[in-house]
Amino acid sequence: MTPAWVREIRAVDAFGDDLEQFSVLETPTLLVVGQFRPPWLTDMSRRLQQAPPNGRLVEIPGHAHDAYLTDPGAMADAILPFALDPAA
Repeated sequence: MTPAWVREIRAVDAFGDDLEQFSVLETPTLLVVGQFRPPWLTDMSRRLQQAPPNGRLVEIPGHAHDAYLTDPGAMADAILPFALDPAA
């Protein structure tokens, strides 16, 4: 898992603070986060959600960043409405 974390953190760092690059996305975009996430991830998630015109942020109550592992059903519940109707 550690090699993946290093790779992911490098990818996040490569974005820098310029989220304007995501403003050109026309495709509806869903960000799913756990309620108990680190403060830096809260800030980044909110800023990233606002960048594309069709961005949406869904928070999974009672979970941290690994909700996809700890409660796959809650993750599916967060994603399914978006998958069925991304424009809603």
